[in-house]
Formats: sequence, structure tokens, C-alpha cells
Amino acid sequence: MSNAQFTLMAGVEIANGQVEVLSHGEADDTQQYGDPRAATQRWVNSGALWVHIADLDAAAGRAGNGAEVAQAVAACRGTAHVQLAGGIR
Repeated sequence: MSNAQFTLMAGVEIANGQVEVLSHGEADDTQQYGDPRAATQRWVNSGALWVHIADLDAAAGRAGNGAEVAQAVAACRGTAHVQLAGGIR
């Protein structure tokens, strides 16, 4: 038996200024879950050591969610590491 360890990474995907989850990866079938900063803060308060923050609009070549991404990153400051994705330039 191996003693392998891994870290689960919480994910916050942002579209239209909200946390949004794609159903089966399809952009036209989504569920919204509210404020990205609040969602990130919930993950951090629950003990997340890493948070993956993705801007789905920027990834699709649409106007991005820069302010929301910045606020979500700020919610991690000093507590959790951040991985950014989604067409962020």
C-alpha cells in the first residue's frame, strides 16, 4: 500500500460576474451560485489550501470578470494558494 498524498483544489469558476457551474461542460447549460468572493471565502473558511479561480468569459473571448477575479484572489490572501485560469491576460 502506498502512502501517496494529494491535495484537493477548490474551484471557483466565474461568468457574468457570478460563480457559475457548467453542466457537462456546456456553456449554454449552467447553474449560478452567487458572489465569487463569498464563494471563495467559504472555501478558505472550510480549510481549502488551494483555490482554482477561472474566468469563463475571458476564456471564451468575451469581456472578462477582472474585478470579481481580483476580489476572489483577495479572499485567499495569507491563507490559501491561488491558481488562475481562463484567458486571463
